[in-house]
Amino acid sequence: MATSRQALFRAVIDASRRGDRSGMERAGEVLLAAAPGDPAALGLVGTLACQAGDVERGCALLVRGLGHAPGNRDLRHNAIRALFDLGRLDEAVTLCGDDTATLLALGRALNLAGRSREALVPLSAAMRVAPADPEILVALGLTQANLGGFIAAERAYRLALEAAPEFGPAVLNLGILLEQSNRADELAGLTGVREHPYLRALIERHAGRFAEALALAETVGDEVDASLRAQLIGQLAERLGQSETAFAAFEAMNRAVAADPASRVVNAAEYREGIEARTARLTPARVSGWSRIEIELARPAPVFLVGFPRSGTTLLDTILMGHPGVAVLEEEPVLQRVQEALGDPARLGELTSEEANALRTLYFEALDERRGTAGRLMIDKLPLNIVRAELIHRIFPDARFLLALRDPRDAVLSCFMQNFKINAAMANFLDLGDAARLYATAFRHWQRCAELLPLNVHTIRYEDLLDDPEAVLRALMRFLGLEWDDRLLAHTDTAAKRGLIRTPSYGQVTQPLYRRAAGRWTRYAKQLAPVLPLLDPWARRWGYAAGLPHG
Repeated sequence: MATSRQALFRAVIDASRRGDRSGMERAGEVLLAAAPGDPAALGLVGTLACQAGDVERGCALLVRGLGHAPGNRDLRHNAIRALFDLGRLDEAVTLCGDDTATLLALGRALNLAGRSREALVPLSAAMRVAPADPEILVALGLTQANLGGFIAAERAYRLALEAAPEFGPAVLNLGILLEQSNRADELAGLTGVREHPYLRALIERHAGRFAEALALAETVGDEVDASLRAQLIGQLAERLGQSETAFAAFEAMNRAVAADPASRVVNAAEYREGIEARTARLTPARVSGWSRIEIELARPAPVFLVGFPRSGTTLLDTILMGHPGVAVLEEEPVLQRVQEALGDPARLGELTSEEANALRTLYFEALDERRGTAGRLMIDKLPLNIVRAELIHRIFPDARFLLALRDPRDAVLSCFMQNFKINAAMANFLDLGDAARLYATAFRHWQRCAELLPLNVHTIRYEDLLDDPEAVLRALMRFLGLEWDDRLLAHTDTAAKRGLIRTPSYGQVTQPLYRRAAGRWTRYAKQLAPVLPLLDPWARRWGYAAGLPHG
């Protein structure tokens, strides 16, 4: 009998090794019929079913096998993995029990997959079992930081350091968070900071010693995320005028981000194609055929601050925060909820008054969940809402737009040099060609909207804001219908009060206005040469000087 069972096991394994899925399934059914309650049989067939893509069936077999052998570690881990893959996270956590190593591994895997909100479930369970485990606390801190919970992240890192005062990952991640929170002056006071060349490089950069900082950054090892290390090298080389070194570092940064599992699930080209499809639908005939709707204007529309990323929108919103009559919603996807509720963008022209007003109400409900804005003018700042101008106008015909412009060659180069949190839009900035294509796609859409719709737009060029901030801001106040306030010219004070700035501009807006980034693209003309034919026409359209000869 034992020999017969061994032969059945062997038949399943041999079919699997041959890649004979149907043979493996038949042999598995025979094995399970002969040994219906055998944990080893259930584990083998269940595991192979998961590997073959039938995770639902495999998971059921693994869980059944675990019922017969609750102490079988391999069965438990495979069942947890199958539940994880099926998204049945609560069940997976229940099977983990007090196994903090498995809970920690689950949390880390979810973070790597870009599922940080779900990662809180196993990590919180692990912390309940081991509340002073520094590894768990650091993983929880990283998860909170991914979700924008920076206060909670700092608390987790500091708890880790209370438990283990020189625990390297806690020191490193707390140091990075402090620097991103405009608190670089606190870095030197961290215990154990001298063991981290990355943090020492941040301290040197904060002190203006860029060569010393670059030398340190180049010694940083695998303890720091490869994209962060490359980004710092690129930024420091850029400040030192070492353009070749800087560009190579930014290329390395983008390769590292592209290799991340969370980046592989987004499609940059698909994002552009969606914009192009909406542009194609915006024809004079279609717009003239849109349904007539009546919008209830009891609550005024926000002002939408739009533009291509890295065109000065964070500087502008920081300046506007200095005005007591203004509230700024900074890069929160409130309009995204409206887009999702609308569904197919092609429905935009068919809306009834009831539907349009319901979408407007949905926007304000989502807005009110985030912060109180009573009595102040709301500025909704999300640069790439530039590609939603037709949606905004349809739901908010009373909306005003602030269009932030910058030399497109500088804007695209700057996007390529930033370490953005990746989504379908930001994935375009991992490649210089994709970044330039997105610029052209976004502004073709904006131009079509501006031609066909009565948009109320005030344009601000980044370079003009640097040259004569008061003149630019006084004109802006007139457009917004606000009284002048001298605090508008004290943007560094406003930035210091903001705490953590969520955009890649956090290091720039805390400094006095400077022009070193204006015209920076000319130092990278060789690297930009392939995309200049796409960008030069837009530069001419916006009134920027002709570039260097190319091609």
